[in-house]
Amino acid sequence: YTTDVGEIQNALPRWGTLHFTGYPLYSATGSAVVTLLRPLGVPPAAGASLVSLLWSALAAGLAARVALALGAAPVAAVAGALVYATSRSAWVNGSIAEVHGATMAFTAGCLALALAFARRGDRRTAAWLALAFAQGVLHMRAVLFLAPALAVLAWPRRAALLAAWRPIALAALASP
Repeated sequence: YTTDVGEIQNALPRWGTLHFTGYPLYSATGSAVVTLLRPLGVPPAAGASLVSLLWSALAAGLAARVALALGAAPVAAVAGALVYATSRSAWVNGSIAEVHGATMAFTAGCLALALAFARRGDRRTAAWLALAFAQGVLHMRAVLFLAPALAVLAWPRRAALLAAWRPIALAALASP
């Protein structure tokens, strides 16, 4: 699995495009991080792996936030996030130059925002959820399969969703 052709390690230091989808946010943030790390003596291949580590750490933090939103005690939420972060899948994808940590961050972020919207029902959270979901789908189209779960979480606030259609549409349309 970890045998790689070096595409990510070659693309990020050159501000290039990855695969056919491009993984736009991963590529842009990754290129910025690799560029900032190079003067510090971090080789591009190591910098690309660090980008994945940062995305995976963000995913673990967002997983803790989801657990807290679901009513977990803070110690349990942090423990669960640490178990996730040290699981084989998260560890491998956070150790090599790969985009899956970012996919998990988008997934956990969308769930956290949907839970926040279900609690508050405000336009701002709805717009952030639309932006995160659109960016997630642009990052990896498999994130689209999260839509039914987000719809179930947002359903109790459907009137607020309808009232916030303008910022939601703007966030979604501005994403690309």
